Amino acid sequence: MITGLHHIQLTAPPNSQDLARKSHPAFSVAGLAALREQLEKAGYTTEDNELWIGYNRFYVRDPFGNRLEFIESLSVTG
Repeated sequence: MITGLHHIQLTAPPNSQDLARKSHPAFSVAGLAALREQLEKAGYTTEDNELWIGYNRFYVRDPFGNRLEFIESLSVTG
């Protein structure tokens, strides 16, 4: 379940759409593992990234290729 928007990173300088493709929104969630399982069962490929201290997280691409981050505080998961 999405519990909030953790952060958004957006940049779009003129004529630099290719450079801006690394920008993405991050959603705070409860039940990160269950969400990942649902997305993978629906055919989405999830991607791990470097450890971010205090959080579990993964990325997924939406049908348009936008990168979405889902993040859960370790204090929520124990």
